[in-house]
Amino acid sequence: MSQTVVKRKPAANKRMKRQSKKTNRTSANTRRRASRKGKKLLRSNRINKRARGWKRGILARKAPAAPIAPTAPASSLVEQPSDGGAAPILIPLTGIIFSKDRALQLDAALRSLYLHALDISNFHMRVLYKTSSDFYESQYERLKNEYPMVQFIKEEQFKEQVIASMEPYAYVLFIVDDCMFVRDFTLQSVMNTLAAHNDLIGFSLRLGPNIRYCYTMSAEQSIPWHHIIEYGYRKFDWTSAQYEFGYPIEVSSSVYRTTNLLPHLKNLDFSNPNTLEGCMAGRAQELSEGRQFLACSEVSLAFCNPLNVVQNVYDNRAGSNKENSPQELALLFENGDRINVNKYANYIPAACHEQVDIF
Repeated sequence: MSQTVVKRKPAANKRMKRQSKKTNRTSANTRRRASRKGKKLLRSNRINKRARGWKRGILARKAPAAPIAPTAPASSLVEQPSDGGAAPILIPLTGIIFSKDRALQLDAALRSLYLHALDISNFHMRVLYKTSSDFYESQYERLKNEYPMVQFIKEEQFKEQVIASMEPYAYVLFIVDDCMFVRDFTLQSVMNTLAAHNDLIGFSLRLGPNIRYCYTMSAEQSIPWHHIIEYGYRKFDWTSAQYEFGYPIEVSSSVYRTTNLLPHLKNLDFSNPNTLEGCMAGRAQELSEGRQFLACSEVSLAFCNPLNVVQNVYDNRAGSNKENSPQELALLFENGDRINVNKYANYIPAACHEQVDIF
């Protein structure tokens, strides 16, 4: 019995040794695989961290809506006072749209503005409106619901409301309700241009070398000599220009520095958009403070479609087709009709005011 045990003991030891070696090899292989897996996981985590950081960087550097130029620093949008004092902190830009009894045309103005002003959501738009009946008022109430991003202000004290609307802002965009925008642009590029050129009185969205007729004067329009500046925009001397190009301050579709206008507006007597424009245009030399240049695009960005008249202050030229009267267009609006502004995309007007079919 003892001999048998002695004979088997070495074999058992050999098996145990072989099993131990096998176990050790397995453990070593397992450790090596775990090590490789850990290194891969570490590398993966590092890569993911870098990727997340890169992604966050891209999001943090997201370009502004303006596709044609980077946003200028806020400080460059407000001119510093000459005495070295601190500049007032102003919000960049507000748009004021004047409207009366023309919900259908106002809808087209707003719709085309939000279609073509690519960065419009960055700015505060408001409509200063007036109605002559509850019927027209109800249509503006409908527009309030359709354009929640726009502030609608019922006209009460026109001059005070205009000044109050402008005061917190560095720039103001004036628009009238029969204006339509026809090609893409950015308000940021307009502000950048005005900030870069102190000799500019303003920026006209309706002018361009394509304007060869003056509708209000029923006359051919000469094109002034111009410089090509940033963004392909034009800069010309309005003081020696004719008709539309020599009419630098208007309220149909132009951008101005509020600091140039407000000190004068507070001392002027005006009570509606027509007298506001008349007061400013009549004092253009005074308001310009030596700024003899006006800027515009290489092609008009907007034009006015003078289908009808809703005021009796000035005898402005306009269409006489009864189908386009304010009353008839209001009935169309009531029935749910809307002007298809996409139809006018990239339209090139020959005049700042041009009658075109809307249906």
